[in-house]
Amino acid sequence: MPLLPFYCFLIVQLFAQKFFQRFNLKFLNLKLFSIILFSLIFLNFYNSYNIAKEDINNVPIEILEVRDHVEKLNEESMAGKSIMTRKPHIAYYLNMNLVVMPYAENYLEFIQNVKNSNVDYVFVSEKEGLISSNENLRKNLLSIETPPNELEVITYTSTPITILYKVKK
Repeated sequence: MPLLPFYCFLIVQLFAQKFFQRFNLKFLNLKLFSIILFSLIFLNFYNSYNIAKEDINNVPIEILEVRDHVEKLNEESMAGKSIMTRKPHIAYYLNMNLVVMPYAENYLEFIQNVKNSNVDYVFVSEKEGLISSNENLRKNLLSIETPPNELEVITYTSTPITILYKVKK
């Protein structure tokens, strides 16, 4: 959308060139290039609008599901508590303080980061980006059946896999 005026300007400048003016035929009271120009600007606007609409509607639905489940399940408010995650969406939707999850090479380093940050919750998701290059760490954190000993599963979604953990203190 921000480039739409620039593209319109380029289209107008292209058709204003003297070379093209000799091909500018007149139908009724309209010139051919005016019709083409209007059509190109309209198509440009229409495509830009649809792309922007798609981007705006592309909400992380799994995060909204976790939020809804937490609001139903939790008696205590999570507002003001801290959550460690790769991206800020869940912290925003739960009104929590964000602590960015650092990259960890192994499980011990990950747990040490959690403890050093003194966070109350940890949120992991297969869509949220690289937690670690260690495949075992990723599998352990994204496994509902065998959660880490230091973390307690609060809620999860299965497609895509997202898990909200409470840190055991």
